[in-house]
Amino acid sequence: MYTIDYHEKPWYGDTFHNSDMEFAIDKLLSYLSYICYLKKTRNISNEEFKALEYEIVRACSSYDVQAYLWNLYHFSKACNAKCSFDYLITFGLENGLIPDSFKSDKCDEYEQRLGF
Repeated sequence: MYTIDYHEKPWYGDTFHNSDMEFAIDKLLSYLSYICYLKKTRNISNEEFKALEYEIVRACSSYDVQAYLWNLYHFSKACNAKCSFDYLITFGLENGLIPDSFKSDKCDEYEQRLGF
């Protein structure tokens, strides 16, 4: 979470994939997506969700997280699979934290880093 909150230079780039950082970011995003799943399925109270809402909002608002999720989302889509972080992405889109252009695979906002 500190990488997302305090990292001053972009971290999602050519050296990200297959790095220790990718593993750590994936682990964090998995937890955050699961929290969003619990909220969507009403298996977590609003008070419980509020305890982690800051982290979810910060992650969804981060350009690097968005760029990484955009690549994973469209790579998964090309493989006819659901993205691992779909609930986090949905939360971000529904709450205006991730731009609607995210759904387009021809989005000018993010650089394609995965083959899709």
